Amino acid sequence: MKVFVTGATGLIGNHLVKELLANGDEVKVFVRKTSNLEILSGYNVEFAFGDINSEEELTKAAKGCALIYHTAGVFAYWGYDEKTFIAEAKQSMENVIHAAAINHISRVVFTSSSVTLGASDTKEILSENKSGNFNDAPAYIKAKVIQENSAFETGNKNNVEVIAICPTITIGAPDFHLTESNRMIVNFLKDPYKATWIGGCNIVSARDIAKAMILLAHNGKSGEIYIAGSENMEWKEIHSMISKLCGMPGPYFEVLHTSAYLLSAMHELLYHFTNTRPTSTREQAKMVGKYYWYSSDKLKQLGYSPQSAEDAFIETISWLVTSEHIPASLRASIKLSEKIYAYRNKNISE
Repeated sequence: MKVFVTGATGLIGNHLVKELLANGDEVKVFVRKTSNLEILSGYNVEFAFGDINSEEELTKAAKGCALIYHTAGVFAYWGYDEKTFIAEAKQSMENVIHAAAINHISRVVFTSSSVTLGASDTKEILSENKSGNFNDAPAYIKAKVIQENSAFETGNKNNVEVIAICPTITIGAPDFHLTESNRMIVNFLKDPYKATWIGGCNIVSARDIAKAMILLAHNGKSGEIYIAGSENMEWKEIHSMISKLCGMPGPYFEVLHTSAYLLSAMHELLYHFTNTRPTSTREQAKMVGKYYWYSSDKLKQLGYSPQSAEDAFIETISWLVTSEHIPASLRASIKLSEKIYAYRNKNISE
């Protein structure tokens, strides 16, 4: 089957292309002319160049394909105007579905986010049932909520089956762009104070998200949302795991919501003097103290079986510490655990 993939140079999109090729599918990827294609080097794929914001270019590129996987999108808490962010997320989604309709492609599977399902002030585990008030949410979350709603509405109007996968915090490798999720690991390793914060999230591997998207393409129900995660963890557990795998101390102390917000405001202020990306932003600080814990039981009923959070961290850290994202001075202080060396040896033997 010939399939069409947007966002193939991204963390999830790249793993998706790998899995599709391994399954024997013919893959056509839609990328910008300015994209760094290093991550797709050696892949037997057909390239189509264009802009996700152009319905005409998308429609032309998707011709002849039987299925669309839409993973393209901005995942950021800094550097974007909120109105533009939201408008582009909505428009690009509508463009993809219109391209599917014009080309008689009956199904679109797209990546939304678990944050569209809300969060809890307690350790409540949330499901696909909508909850929460998004009025004061970060622009990224607002954009995802609006994009998701628009996807189903546009799909219904154009007789295109639409399925949303809602990944939790997704880590993995390789990641040349350094997604916000992997940046969390890098920032913690760079932090001399090794601070953690209250609240928690669900960690999952990009490899498992890719497999889940293929699973949904064949077995998912149109008009449905599926959470794809692995383990619910408190942030202090996450940071302790990173420290242990890297042979480093910490975390030393826990930051509360107000402190996180004030620190983030200071980081943003420093940006105007140093032109250096803030380590944290007020948009991110809004999420401190909340539990982004979710259940993937609905997806597991279709056969979804993700790896553990620790295995996801092992794979990710194994690559990150050799990448340009970790400075040489920091790399010298890292003493990788035996689990990471075992992972590397296993991959070499395979």
